[in-house]
Amino acid sequence: MLNIFVLEDDFFQQSRLENAIRQCVEETSVRYKFLEVFGKPNQLLESIEEAGNHQFFFLDIEIKGEEKKGMEIAKEIRARDPYAVIVFVTTHSEFMPVTYRYRVSALDFIDKGLEDSDFQKAVSDVLVHAFENIDYTIAENSFIYKTETAHIQVPFSDILYFETSSTIHKVILKTKTGQTEFYGKVSDIAKADERLYQAHRSCVVNPLNISVLITAVLFAFVHSYEISLSFWSALFPGFLFSWIYYKTNHLKYPIVAHILSNSIVTILNVISV
Repeated sequence: MLNIFVLEDDFFQQSRLENAIRQCVEETSVRYKFLEVFGKPNQLLESIEEAGNHQFFFLDIEIKGEEKKGMEIAKEIRARDPYAVIVFVTTHSEFMPVTYRYRVSALDFIDKGLEDSDFQKAVSDVLVHAFENIDYTIAENSFIYKTETAHIQVPFSDILYFETSSTIHKVILKTKTGQTEFYGKVSDIAKADERLYQAHRSCVVNPLNISVLITAVLFAFVHSYEISLSFWSALFPGFLFSWIYYKTNHLKYPIVAHILSNSIVTILNVISV
C-alpha cells in the first residue's frame, strides 16, 4: 500500500486533490495506508518515518509565496529517500524545465489549470503507475524491512548504521545521503538481513561501509580495574561499545565501533593488558 503525502497551502486545492485521490481509490486497485495533507513544509518533513517506493508525495511548487519552495522540499525528500515517488502539482507550468535542475527525479508534473476530468485522470495515472510498480522496482541489492508500523526500502550499499533513537521505540537509519527515523527494534533489524552486524545492543552497522580496520590498539594499565560503561563513554565520547567478546591467545577483546563521519565507520579491537 502507498503512503500518500500532500503539500498544498491552498484549502480549495487541498480538497480538490484529496477528492481526486479518493476517487482513484474507488475506481482502481490503488490502496493506501494513509493520506496526509500538509500546508507547511516542516510538518510534512517531520511526519516522514519510512522510506521506499511506496512513499508518494504530491508537492505544490509555490508555498506561502515562495515560488520554488516545493522543489527545495523535493530535494530534501530525495536526499533522504532515493526511491520515493514525487509528483509536482502546480499552476506554474513554466517551472517544469527548472525541476530537472534540482535532480529530484519527479515522476510527473500535473497542472492545476487542467479541467476536472483531465486533472482526475492525471492524478489517477500517477497513482496507478506507482502502486503497480511497488513490487517491481526494488533493486536486488536493497535492504527491506517491513512491520505493521514501518516499511523501509533502501539500497544496502547506502546504509551506514542503525541506532536507537531518543524517541522511545524508534530507530534511526543513517545512510550516505541522510537519515530517517521509524518505529522498530535494533535487534529485529539485525535479524532482518544477515549482511548487517550488531556491534552493540543499540547499534547495527553495515560492514561493507567499514573503511578502516585497526587490528590492535594497546591500553596498558598498572593495575587491573573494572571500568564502567559510563566511564568509557566519558573517556572516549562517540564510541559505541559492544560487549561481544571473542578469545584470541587467551585474551578477550571488546569490539568498539566509532562513527567517524557520514561515510566512515571504524572498528577498534581494544586489548586490555
